[in-house]
Amino acid sequence: MRLVDVSDIFAEEDMAYISYQLKKQLKIVAGVHTEDELVELGFYNIDNVVANNNFMITSEGITWNYLPGELSVVEPIDITLDYDILRDYILENSIVSKLID
Repeated sequence: MRLVDVSDIFAEEDMAYISYQLKKQLKIVAGVHTEDELVELGFYNIDNVVANNNFMITSEGITWNYLPGELSVVEPIDITLDYDILRDYILENSIVSKLID
């Protein structure tokens, strides 16, 4: 067993895509279409929505967690991306590729 880093799962050149998908999913879950609408709901620091090392691997996908104060004033925020979204970007020899095969 060892700590898994996000760079163990995705190539550096794919991190922008993963971050884009995280922002897109946050808007879907919040029921909005724009980042301005997220701000109106109390979200801020939308630029902090990136594929960081605070994540959990599940059988459905990968869930990133943002602590209170990172994206919203009081509550932690969890954003899950399904493997259907991530599959083409997961490194071939990563622990996650073995999980979803």
